[in-house]
Amino acid sequence: MQLLTSGLRVFSWLTLGAALLLLAAVGLWYASGGRLLIVQSSSMTPKFSPADVVLIRPVQAANIVPGQVISYYNPNKLGQIISHRVVSKGPKNTFVTKGDNRPDKDLPVPESKLIGRVVAVAPGLGGLLRLLKSGYGIMTMYLLLSVVLSINVGRFIARNNPSYELYGQ
Repeated sequence: MQLLTSGLRVFSWLTLGAALLLLAAVGLWYASGGRLLIVQSSSMTPKFSPADVVLIRPVQAANIVPGQVISYYNPNKLGQIISHRVVSKGPKNTFVTKGDNRPDKDLPVPESKLIGRVVAVAPGLGGLLRLLKSGYGIMTMYLLLSVVLSINVGRFIARNNPSYELYGQ
């Protein structure tokens, strides 16, 4: 029984440490200007697919070369972000882009609409992020947090108060 208890304690600390490291990494990524976006369409399949997460690093327009995948605000639809491959550079730092899974090129993208360059892809992570942001995901996270907190508070009380006894041992 004691081996199981110490194993659970180690697992709890490792889980907490991993969660804190992940939180710190995401915070540093955002603080340095990076962004995470969930892919919504199949326009870049097979490079990335719907529900993948792309990591975007800010970059100067002069450093973009054909072949790289960039993310930019759609010049024709307010608030929409597109991530497509640069086919060529036009005059005055404009970019001609195209989705890998699309037959036609996009309209030229001005430098002012550039967000950054896609530097990494996390396959399937977007589905988990969407779930966590949903009502069910938030309720599940609160429930798990409550259970873990209750167990740890109960252990603390039992360990530090000799009047509480654990029966069955």
